[in-house]
Amino acid sequence: MIASNKYLWIFLLFFVAWIPLQALLLVWYGTEPVLAWPDAVISNLILSFTCFDVRLIMRYYSSEKRAWYMPLLWTSGLSMISLLLLKFAAGYFYRDDRGSLYLFRQSLPLRLLFNFCVIGAFVLLDRLLYYVHIRQEENKRKSDLEKISKDAELSLLRQQLQPHFLFNTLNSISSLIGTQPEEARKMIQQLSDFFRATVRKDDQNFVDLGSELTQLQLYLDIEKLRFGDRLTVQIDTENSCLALRLPPLLLQPLVENAIKFGLYGTYGNVLIRIGVWVEKEKTGNGNLIVQIENPFDPQTAQSENGTGFGLRSVKRRLYLLFSRNDLVQTRINDQLFAVTLKLPQTKS
Repeated sequence: MIASNKYLWIFLLFFVAWIPLQALLLVWYGTEPVLAWPDAVISNLILSFTCFDVRLIMRYYSSEKRAWYMPLLWTSGLSMISLLLLKFAAGYFYRDDRGSLYLFRQSLPLRLLFNFCVIGAFVLLDRLLYYVHIRQEENKRKSDLEKISKDAELSLLRQQLQPHFLFNTLNSISSLIGTQPEEARKMIQQLSDFFRATVRKDDQNFVDLGSELTQLQLYLDIEKLRFGDRLTVQIDTENSCLALRLPPLLLQPLVENAIKFGLYGTYGNVLIRIGVWVEKEKTGNGNLIVQIENPFDPQTAQSENGTGFGLRSVKRRLYLLFSRNDLVQTRINDQLFAVTLKLPQTKS
């Protein structure tokens, strides 16, 4: 049986409370008070030990061994045993009072019914607690499995974000080695710093915005070496936002996406704007809002469905973390492509 001490104490309190009540009923029924109290105490002691035996028996038998009729058989059998023990004990404290002994024998059917009901209630409670425990264990295993699956998918998404950036950077380093070896060496050092910081964040679910912007700057330093003066990134944020929380490495794939669709296929300078602010909800909670804007030329850029793995991965990560599909919004206006993130603040 899976029974907590809480419910075991409830049953013990039941027997303690029932003893004086049963004694009063016996007196009202005609039993001498001097005999009613020993009868009530002994009968309830026997019944309580019988119920405790049921607890041990049900704990021994696993759910697979419990046929549907077994609780009924144990209840009936133990009810008879408890009554026989009481009848044996009654022969000692009722032997000098034939009238009370006669009343005791007359009450045996009612006592048997009472014992059956009490033991049956104990068995039913045992079964209920057992199935509640099994359900809790199943829910815990399911929850643990979902968490493991979610963590694995989040880890896979983070790992998939980096390869194409690494390949592009290595290609740039390769092209600089012959003409600008110092720039190539600098890019290698910055690439090393970027991935070292990335590895440190792989086991974190949330980081503060200040840390995320520092990581983003490492990425931008590499991209500026690749594109030179053609790339300008403007970040507008308030100091009060720097302590707010967001998933690590969330902004880099979106900025990479903005650079890809802002610079590739063009020859002029490109300005990418990153705005950060706090949006208050009616409930009083605040959301961290991050908006990234880049120039968008429909003639050279791909369609919205082809905006790349970065945007899809961010949507998927936020859904896994917050179970919401409305945290990423995109729009195109006046040849500007904007991605807006709404990041609920959490204590996690």
